[in-house]
This record gives sequence, structure tokens and C-alpha cells, in this order.
Amino acid sequence: MISLVAGIFAASLLGSLHCVGMCGALMSIAITPGDELVQSSRAPQAAFHLGRLIVYAIFGALSGLLGSVVNDAVTLSGVANGAAIIAGFAVALFGVATLARRAGYNPPRLNLPKWWVSTVVGGMLRVARWAPVVRAGGAGLLVSLIPCGWLYTFVAVAGGSGGWHLGLLIMAVFWMGTLPALLTLGHYAQSLLGGARGVLPVVTAICLVGIGVWTVVSRVHGACTPRESAPFNRVVCNAP
Repeated sequence: MISLVAGIFAASLLGSLHCVGMCGALMSIAITPGDELVQSSRAPQAAFHLGRLIVYAIFGALSGLLGSVVNDAVTLSGVANGAAIIAGFAVALFGVATLARRAGYNPPRLNLPKWWVSTVVGGMLRVARWAPVVRAGGAGLLVSLIPCGWLYTFVAVAGGSGGWHLGLLIMAVFWMGTLPALLTLGHYAQSLLGGARGVLPVVTAICLVGIGVWTVVSRVHGACTPRESAPFNRVVCNAP
């Protein structure tokens, strides 16, 4: 579990410029005080990131809970750790798709319903009229709902944990990895990285493929022994 958490943090940290591209402009607008009573952006910035953490934690807990349900259902067929195996394949697939796009290919994308997008956009317009700190917190909640394959890849990892508490932990670690780039307002981070910016998406995608493969292998590989309780005496594999 420690190696998985470390890998998630590393992948999130390396890929955090993606978060800057997706959310950087909205964050900059949301954390601008715009009020004489607010002398700095620290409070709005804290509220913005707290809003993100709340949504990520909810996503992680719900995904982990769903993963536990999937595990229970799949175990009835004689296979253990089904949610983790499915999540591992999903993460590896996202990493491969990212590498394919970098190579000039255009694999299909999964898009959320238009009503979801319009709801988020409408919500952002409404919170823009609120007081600075409340506005930033509301923007942090809403920006986390913007369709993002990068985010939902880690939600899949959380589902593979097979428990709501572990799912919550995984998404909290992912959130921590996104903080450095966002806290430095993105463009400073990009200027410091220089030429490495073009390499980071590739490195991040390779990390995701590694996490996905490791998840699948670690759940499938292990002691496989017949169990009398398994239907038709199937073989049930337990993760180490």
C-alpha cells in the first residue's frame, strides 16, 4: 500500500501542470480578493483548495465503496480483488492513451453529459458574485467537477482500493500532489521546469502505466488455491 501511495503522489506531482492547464485560470480568478476587507489571497486560496479536497475525498470514498461492492459481487464468481484488477486496467489504458496522443494518434475520449458541463459552468457564474473567500471555496468545489480524465483516472485507482477509507486516502494523496504547481500559480512552475515541460506528460503517462500494471499484477499474482466455498470448485487468487 505504501508503494502504491508513493506512486500516486509521484504521478500526481509530475502531472500537476495538467491541473494548472485545466484549473489555473479559474483558480486565479477565484482567489483574487477583489474586496478591501481581504488584504491577500491566502484565505481565498486556502478555501479554493479546501473545496477541491472535499470533492476529491467524496469521490474517493464513493469510488472505494463501489469497489468493495464490485469485489463482493465478483468474488461470488470465484475471483478475488476484481475492483483492483479493473481499476488497474483502466489506469494503464489511460496512460497508454496519453502516450498515443503524444505520438500523434487520436484515441477516442469519454465525455460527460452536456447537462453536467452546463451545470458546472452555471454554478461558476453564480459563485462569481459571492464574497471572496466563499467564492473561492465554491469555485474549488465546482472546478473539481469539470470533466477531466486525469482526475477520474485516480478515482478509478481509489475504486480499486476496495474500501471507502482507502479510497479517501488515495484521493487525498492525489490532491497533495497537485498543490505545489497550483500554489506557485502555474506559470512560475512552468518557467522553472523549462524544457522539461514537454517530457513530463510522457513520464507521467509511463508512471500511470506502471501503477496500472503493478495494481493488476499484485492482485492477480499470489497464492492460488482451490476453495470448497468457491462455486464449482473454482480457483480463488488472493493478493499478497
